[in-house]
Formats: sequence, C-alpha cells, structure tokens
Amino acid sequence: MKNKHNFEVKIVFDNNALPGFQSGWGFGAIIMNNYSNNILLFDTGAGFPKLAHNLNKFNIEVEDIKKVIISHTHMDHAGGLMSLVTINPKIELYLAYSKKDYMSNQMPSDVKVYGIKDITEIEDNIYCSKELGTGIPEISLFLKSEKGIVIITGCAHPGLENIMENAKELGKIRAVLGGFHGFDKLYALEGIDLIAPCHCTSNTKQIRKKLPNNFVEIKAGSTLIF
Repeated sequence: MKNKHNFEVKIVFDNNALPGFQSGWGFGAIIMNNYSNNILLFDTGAGFPKLAHNLNKFNIEVEDIKKVIISHTHMDHAGGLMSLVTINPKIELYLAYSKKDYMSNQMPSDVKVYGIKDITEIEDNIYCSKELGTGIPEISLFLKSEKGIVIITGCAHPGLENIMENAKELGKIRAVLGGFHGFDKLYALEGIDLIAPCHCTSNTKQIRKKLPNNFVEIKAGSTLIF
C-alpha cells in the first residue's frame, strides 16, 4: 500500500456545502480505498445534477466508480442512482436484502445487484453492516482502518446505537459520520476519536457541546482521511 492512510472519505452530497460545491437535502460520500485502489460511492443524494457537480469538483468521473452502496431507498439517498447506473452500468450495487428485488427490477440489466443480510466484506477492509430496521430497512458502511472501525451512516433510522453495536463485531470504533437522525444517546459516543454528524442529524449542537474535542463539522466538499 503506497499511501500511509487507508481511506479517504469525500462528502459529495449534503444539506450544506463548502464554497464551490452544491448543497441539497440528502447524503452521499465517496470512499477511496487505498487497499484496493477502488472508488466506492455510499448513497447518491437527492438528484444527479448536484452529485455530478460535486464529483467533478473532486475530479472523480462516474465511470471511475466501482461500487455503489445505498443505505436505504428514500429519494434523498437514492435519487441520483438511476442517472449514475445509466452512465456506468458496470457499477456493482449493494443494498438491504429486503429491497433487492424492488431495486433489481429498476436497474439496467448489466448492473449487478447484491442484497445484504449480515455483515459482509464487499472488498478489502470495507464491509456493509447487516440489514437493520423493519419499517425502514437500512445498511451502513464499515471501513476497517489500522486504527479502528469507521462507520458511515445514511440516516441511522434503526438507531445509531444499534449500528455501532453491529460494527463492534469487527473491532473498536474509531469514527462515526453521516446522518444520525434523532439519536440522543450521546453517552454512547464517548471514547470515539471522531464524530461527524451531518444531513438529517437533529442533535448536532448537543453532540458538539458534549464532545467538542471529537466533533468535526462536515458538508459537501469535506474530505476525511483515515
């Protein structure tokens, strides 16, 4: 591995954005895996035009994306997917098992669709969580870095504490980022090096106040290195 770090996470869709990037309600993150040299996309935001703009700002081509993981099928996370796979039908698509048939019927025939039930390593040191939640089935992404597990969530509808419990099967949690929704069990975040809530998180101010030394603000255009 040439790079000293394991992963780069680039926020390509969020409610807020750095100058030059476009904002919109939703979430999307590029993961550059330095173990495999592959580029993955976790969620696609609410629509393709803003996603494409932000990818371009990072000098990332749609054709370079190897795999797409959809946390859940709400439009603010899957809204850019159809345009994405139309441009690049070689993409591998991962999503909650209970949504596999529903999404497979909408995809171009060349797109390989994988339904996730349990923790699954989809490539070197990158795992999908098990499917959690009943009303809103959801999966998250776990990056296994040398210093611990990095959790990336879409909205954490099943409860961030439940996602964290699942991640602990792989090792100590190093970082949590993404949408936390209404998560309020802030004590569960103690001991985590980096906490970066965005998108739908309703208790961002409380998290920042309780854990100011671990809190990191992220938005479209942000890059985190692990």
